[in-house]
Amino acid sequence: MRVILALLAMALSPICFSQQSLAADEEGGLEQSQTVQEPPELAAVRNDYANRMAAKIRRNLIRPSDLRENIQAEVEVWLLPGGNLLRVTLTKSSGNTAYDNAVERAVVRAQPLPVPPDPALFKYFMRLNLKFNSQE
Repeated sequence: MRVILALLAMALSPICFSQQSLAADEEGGLEQSQTVQEPPELAAVRNDYANRMAAKIRRNLIRPSDLRENIQAEVEVWLLPGGNLLRVTLTKSSGNTAYDNAVERAVVRAQPLPVPPDPALFKYFMRLNLKFNSQE
């Protein structure tokens, strides 16, 4: 029921999910590509919270014990305003199903993800494109 209400609230919201995305680079940090014009003073706040999110997800990642190669999985994460997960989708497989599943589970375990307390800033954090390297 909460998910349905959240979807309804988002549909009625003037903020569009396609406005932005975050992506974790190979070193495990986050980069942001966006179409929304971001004020320069927001960069420090965005980077701080993006790093907090990535760190929390990495702390919850339990890598398969038999994983020997260096692989990368990509997921798209949709968040609700409180930092809870609306949806996580594997967008690019690492080629190792066990690792892909571990990444998805880590995102779920990490919720709620840290988001800025100011609701006006949430539009920069509602959709994340994350890359996870198995050697992080």
